[in-house]
Amino acid sequence: MFKERFGEMFRPTDIEEIVKKIDIDGDGSIDWKEFIAAATDLRSIAKETTLRQAFDLFDIDKNGEITKKELQRVLGGVVGEYNDNQFDELIKEYDKNNDGQINFEEFRQMIMALSKSKKIEM
Repeated sequence: MFKERFGEMFRPTDIEEIVKKIDIDGDGSIDWKEFIAAATDLRSIAKETTLRQAFDLFDIDKNGEITKKELQRVLGGVVGEYNDNQFDELIKEYDKNNDGQINFEEFRQMIMALSKSKKIEM
């Protein structure tokens, strides 16, 4: 029934993650209070899922980090006018642990900063 109503919007792993977040008492089921609490927070859960999917799109080698080369491969056709130095600057601006790559939390901060500057719509 879930798949009929929502289609392929969520992968099974997404659903498991959502249930874990909603199941506050950890008993493996969602009671009415947990459901109501989740319903009020559903938008943030959907945003988290969308952010993870976007991050996974950039993380081509699936190692949990986005490199400059991965940024260039994904964004190259979209922002073809960017040069190597501009990609370096983009990573440097959001790479808080200074490892030369963007992890998921850094990616989240980058997206939030861009959405606040009205460059993208969340």
